[in-house]
Amino acid sequence: MNHPKYLKINKLSFKNLILIVIACFSLACYSQTNITGVITNPEEIKWVVLHQYQGVKSEAIAKSPVSEMGAFTLSLPDSIPTGMYRLVYNLRENKYVDIIYAQNNINMAFNVFNPLKTLTFTNSPENTQYYNAFGSILNYENQLRVLNDFVQRYNKQDNEQLYKLVIQEYKNNVQAINKVYHNAKINYSKLSCEYLLVQKKYYPNPKDDFLLQNYYSKQHLLDYLNPTNEYMFQSPILNDVIIGNIGQLRNEESTTIQDYIYAVDLILNWSAPNQVLNKEITSFLADGFKMLDIPEVIEHIDVNYKANQCEADSDTDLQKRLKAYERLAIGKQAPEISWIDNDGQAQLLSKQTKDYTVVIFWASWCGSCKTILPSVNEYLNSRADVFALAVGLDDNKEDWLHEQTHYPNFNHIQAKEKWNSKTATDYAIFATPTFYVLDKDKKIIGKAKNVVELKTLF
Repeated sequence: MNHPKYLKINKLSFKNLILIVIACFSLACYSQTNITGVITNPEEIKWVVLHQYQGVKSEAIAKSPVSEMGAFTLSLPDSIPTGMYRLVYNLRENKYVDIIYAQNNINMAFNVFNPLKTLTFTNSPENTQYYNAFGSILNYENQLRVLNDFVQRYNKQDNEQLYKLVIQEYKNNVQAINKVYHNAKINYSKLSCEYLLVQKKYYPNPKDDFLLQNYYSKQHLLDYLNPTNEYMFQSPILNDVIIGNIGQLRNEESTTIQDYIYAVDLILNWSAPNQVLNKEITSFLADGFKMLDIPEVIEHIDVNYKANQCEADSDTDLQKRLKAYERLAIGKQAPEISWIDNDGQAQLLSKQTKDYTVVIFWASWCGSCKTILPSVNEYLNSRADVFALAVGLDDNKEDWLHEQTHYPNFNHIQAKEKWNSKTATDYAIFATPTFYVLDKDKKIIGKAKNVVELKTLF
């Protein structure tokens, strides 16, 4: 045991063992998992990009060029969490496939012309199970749509027996979908099952008309989503549901501000149990409606949701908006505006004597103004009882003077500081064109963005 040669061997072995352990530890620290794949018919596909979702936030975390043969490899650090990720292969047309990532290598293949039906995985049971069930559900749902459309258009008096058969077939398909979910609960991995269950839907009664079906579908939109579900949080599903809900309303010809407010209330009340998620969604929706330029919904979000959040008192921008909403509410006295007219005379908004006043906020550089203002100018020119005051948010006097020649019936004043001018801040202007309608006493009747909305205020 104490032989010098033996000790020497053990010292060397121990040294080698340490080196091996260090090497293995280093490899573990820098090890990566890969998503590899082959895309059939990849002629127009140059890159694939993997997006990670957390709540309503997303970011691109990996990308790979696509070879002429359609091959790609995405290398992922082990630090990214288990969840559902979105592989975008055509950004322009928003074409993608979703992948369940379970900390293992994934190998996949699909055809760009029919990705869902051709999508295969060779070593990812979570994705194989998920897409087998998901494909079955989609097939049943397609049949439900056809059957529902038939019931809506068919006069059951023509053939009551056929009508009943179609209704029964509709019910059979709903039962088949429920059976898929039941089977997933028993036989699938937890990940596959969870990502199926969070996408369950409410299927309307085919005997109800389309309007009633649409009403119930909106009411039940979030029935199967739990705001505290970590699997949903680590996936694009929540983002899809929110954008889909708002987008569905926006695509309807009868869309009104109340439709949007209904959708906002539905989503934010649902997410209330998860304060972090609720805050994210509140900001997400507010930013979205700013892009859509719908200030009424932004005001609804500010007053009913953002104002109640913990940091509301320290949010100076929010407090400014809240004060502006109160100051500019219907029935309130409009802020005073003073200017010098073309004759060099001082003028005040409060001294104008016509029955109505329209304060128009516009700019020579505003493309929407050039589209909308001609019809507004024509309409107001037909109204002898209206005084039109156009506030140009322009720092370039020559452009402002040139553009205002198209609207000779407006009384024009220039706000050189644009958004930061006193008039723009007094009236909380964030977009052009914006129109305030005032009564004879200069009290606010309402606000509009186009000639249609303007006409409704008179």
